[in-house]
Amino acid sequence: MDTLRLVGGAVVAYLGFVFLLGAATVLPSALADLASFAAANATEPVVLLNAALLASTVVIVALARRGR
Repeated sequence: MDTLRLVGGAVVAYLGFVFLLGAATVLPSALADLASFAAANATEPVVLLNAALLASTVVIVALARRGR
């Protein structure tokens, strides 16, 4: 069982490293592209609906945490 945990930990560490490396190289250009896309489509009904759903989810989570 210890060998399985060691191998699993190594795989997770490697995948995390690859993810962080990829995020560090792709994220700056992706954020600029995403910002320009959001600015161009900000008044579309689907974008507004998604923003409203995200905001309502945040409110629901905040109320649920406050209730605990």
